[in-house]
Amino acid sequence: MTALLGHYGDAAVGRHARPADQMFRSSFFLLASTLTTAGLSFLFWVVVARFYPPEQVGLATSLISATSLLSYLSMFGLNSTLIRFPAEGRAARNGQITQSTALVLLVSCVAAGIYLLGLPWYGHKLLFVRDHAHLAALFVVSCACASLNLLVKSVFISARMAQYNVLSDGILQGLAKLAAPVALVGFGAAGILGSAGIGYAVAAAAALLLLRRRLGFRFDFRTRAPGCANNCASPSPVTSPA
Repeated sequence: MTALLGHYGDAAVGRHARPADQMFRSSFFLLASTLTTAGLSFLFWVVVARFYPPEQVGLATSLISATSLLSYLSMFGLNSTLIRFPAEGRAARNGQITQSTALVLLVSCVAAGIYLLGLPWYGHKLLFVRDHAHLAALFVVSCACASLNLLVKSVFISARMAQYNVLSDGILQGLAKLAAPVALVGFGAAGILGSAGIGYAVAAAAALLLLRRRLGFRFDFRTRAPGCANNCASPSPVTSPA
C-alpha cells in the first residue's frame, strides 16, 4: 500500500507534473479516503457500542459531533483557499500553510473554549467536561487536531496527492480509533472522546510528516509578497555608478 502511494505521490509532485488522468486518480483517492474513513468509523462505533453503556455512548456522540462541527467552522474557508489559490514556490507555500495552520489552530481552540463556556445553556449533561480541567483540555485538543487534519487534507488535494489522505485520514486515523476504546473503557464517555482525539492526533501527525517528506514542508511564519517567493529572500547586488 505504501509503495503504491509513494509511486503516485512522486508522479504528482508539483502543479506542472500532472499526467492526463490525474483528475481521475485524484477522484479515485478522494472516494477511497471517504470510504475508508466511513468503514473504519462504523467499526469504531460497533466496538464502542459493545464495551460502553448506552448513556456514555450518547454523551460521547454529542461531544464528538461538537468537535466535528467546531473543526469545520474553524476552517474559515482556508481549506478551499489552499486548494484554489496555492502559493507558487516552496518558500511561499511553506509560509501559506504555516500561517493557515496557526490561524486554524487558534480559532479552533477559542471556539472550543466558547462552546464549553456555553454548556449551561444548551448542554447540561455535558457540564462534567467543563468542570474537570483535564477533560476540558482533552476536548480543546481534540478540536485542534481535527481542524489541523482537515486543513492538511486540503494541502494534499491542492498538490494532486490525495492518495496520502487515504493513508493518514483514512487508514491510520481509523486504526488508531479502533485500538483505543477497549483500553480506555474505564473512563466512560471521556474514553470514547479520547479515542476519537487519538485518531485525530495520529492522522494530523502522519499528515505533517508526509508533508515534510513529500513536499519538503517546513514551518515558516514569514510573509512574502507575490512574485517574491524565490528571489526576494536574497538582496540584489548593489552596483556603483560608472
